[in-house]
Parts: sequence; C-alpha cells; structure tokens
Amino acid sequence: MGERVYRLLVVGDRVGHEREWARCSAGSFRADVLPLRVAVKTPPEQQTLVDINLDDFSKLPTLKNWLSQKPGNAKIVIAIDKGSRLQEARAYALGATAIIHRPIIPETLLRKI
Repeated sequence: MGERVYRLLVVGDRVGHEREWARCSAGSFRADVLPLRVAVKTPPEQQTLVDINLDDFSKLPTLKNWLSQKPGNAKIVIAIDKGSRLQEARAYALGATAIIHRPIIPETLLRKI
C-alpha cells in the first residue's frame, strides 16, 4: 500500500516556481501551482501553500481577503525567510495555520499539513 498523496494548492510569485514544485512534490503531493492573481478567483484549497514575497505590501490585502475564505479545518502554510520575525508575524496575521522556512523541504511541508 502506497503513501498518501495530498492535493496541494501552491500560490507563488517567483519565476521558475512551477518547475521547482514539479521537482519537489513528486510522490507526496499533487500540486497545482498558481500565481495569486489567478488563485483568488476560487477559494483556498483544504491544503494550501503560499510562497510569495511577504515584503510586497501591494499583495497583502488581496492575500488576507482570499485566505479569509478558506474552508473549515484548512491547512494554510505560508513560506517565509528563515529568521524573519516580521515575515512570521505577517504570515500569522494573514491567516496561516503554520509557517515553513525557505528553501521548502517536502518532508517538512508534509509534517505541517
């Protein structure tokens, strides 16, 4: 019997993000990778990873509003730079249920969701 494969919505704003997730998610995740401007057209998924620049204030109101629509018991993991207390505070203020440090390690993400 194989391992469980999680459906994961990855919302990102970095160039090459799709290729990185295709490589990282093999085996544990079936990841749909979308930019924020596309993701906001539907509610967050049950397991959502947000990997955007939290220092870009122009995206934060949109992100907060979108995350407020998450389903009950959803796991919202937000990626931050290691050691950034400011990004950590922003992530939780936006609605994160957990944070993860970059670079993202799939096994660590699996434990968070």
